[in-house]
Amino acid sequence: MGEGGGVDLIRVSDGDIGGSSVRLRVLGRHSPGATPYNDHLDAEVVVASGFANGRLEMCLSPEDLNDWSAALDELSAGRGVRWLRNPEIQIEIDRQFSVPMPIVTVTDDNE
Repeated sequence: MGEGGGVDLIRVSDGDIGGSSVRLRVLGRHSPGATPYNDHLDAEVVVASGFANGRLEMCLSPEDLNDWSAALDELSAGRGVRWLRNPEIQIEIDRQFSVPMPIVTVTDDNE
């Protein structure tokens, strides 16, 4: 378990450069159902940077986790991904440096 009793599904940070990070934390089961497809997970997206901080609560379905598995395959092949619908998490690979760097964008259209 990570801090706060949750588990980080995603954690991308710039280290000590600017203190910016994006995390998707799975907090636990939401409402167990009779079948695996009725079971959802409570989660939160946490964004921290020098100029903005935010937290967005959400619920992940088994289909979302299957899509994350496919997204990990794309990332391991060096391709960027768009995951989830709302909020959307986009991870692009910036190759302008000697070591490829991820660029993460979180978009929430529920404002």
